[in-house]
Amino acid sequence: MRNFPPVLNKSKQYLPLLLKILVFAGCTAVLVFKFQDSEYNWYRIFEELASLPWFILPLLMCVSLASWLVESKKWQFLVGDFYGLRFRESVLQNLTAQAASFITPLRSGEFVAKALYFPKSLRKQVTQRVFIGNFSQMAVTVAVGIIGLFVYEQELMDDTWKYVGLIILTGLLIFLAYSWVRKKLGLNAVRSDLWFKTVGFSTLRYLIFSSNWLLVLGVLYYDQSIVTILSCITVWYLLISTIPLIQILDLPVRILAVVTIFPGDTEIVLLATTLIWITNTVFPTVLGCALLPFKSRIELETA
Repeated sequence: MRNFPPVLNKSKQYLPLLLKILVFAGCTAVLVFKFQDSEYNWYRIFEELASLPWFILPLLMCVSLASWLVESKKWQFLVGDFYGLRFRESVLQNLTAQAASFITPLRSGEFVAKALYFPKSLRKQVTQRVFIGNFSQMAVTVAVGIIGLFVYEQELMDDTWKYVGLIILTGLLIFLAYSWVRKKLGLNAVRSDLWFKTVGFSTLRYLIFSSNWLLVLGVLYYDQSIVTILSCITVWYLLISTIPLIQILDLPVRILAVVTIFPGDTEIVLLATTLIWITNTVFPTVLGCALLPFKSRIELETA
């Protein structure tokens, strides 16, 4: 095996971080120039926020929590054939793993966080099941997003075919990465019914957490057809899921994607995407941080 100089090895370690910083800085810069060149009524955003019903934020949090309960049921099922995980333990593991993955790209911190809950002899199997769960969720997002992309093209007659090549390339890269990881992790022995049921859980979770968009846009009286809204939601999730950015820094990416994809009423979609980010990402992260003190207790139970 060829040995690289120490300096080159160091640079390779920092390259992913540099790419994430460049993506974040690039999206932020584009947003600044975009908002400078356009006339947005920023006061309208605060007016719309003040006019929201009192129950909408708690309702959005409940929907987000419901999606995490489904994710916890999926995780309990994934490890069920080699470990008897209780549902409350699964909920704790998922929310605390979300807190860990909040500062890592592509939820990579979840692999380490969940593995630490299990005995060392089971950690390879745990890593396999985390990958199966995450890949199934990504597969659902990509599949629904591609369908939404074609509907989006038909509905808005926009020049979005340039995204098709990007999605195909992304899908190819995901497939190649999956094939490589599957071989490395020994996933060929995983039974097929586990994949099908995991995809079912992932589909149900996708439907639940994406419904927050319908609630927010419905309350804000977003003036678009339901077909247009649904196609925009699926394309939006498709785009932000393919960008390997740290969750704590991904708000500019989400905002740039939403103002590019959703037609009309930019102030409303800006408010909507911020509320979705708070309830679907920040809220479970804060909840996971609050549950971290219980982590040591669960580790003692599983030791």
